[in-house]
Amino acid sequence: MDLSGLRRHAPQSLAVRRQAAVLAPVIARDGEAHLLFTKRAAHLGEHPGQMSFPGGGREPI
Repeated sequence: MDLSGLRRHAPQSLAVRRQAAVLAPVIARDGEAHLLFTKRAAHLGEHPGQMSFPGGGREPI
C-alpha cells in the first residue's frame, strides 16, 4: 500500500455533514497484530480499486 501521498493531503470541511463510520479491524496472527483492509471494486465511481477500511454512510432504519 502506497501511503506516500498522505502527507500532501489537506483536510477539508464538508458542506453537508452525514453520519458515517469505519471499522479498523485488528487481528492477531502468529503473535503479531495486523490491520484488515478491503479492496474497493474496480467499477465503483469513487476510489475504485483502492484499499480501505470497511465502513460507510449510515443507512436509515
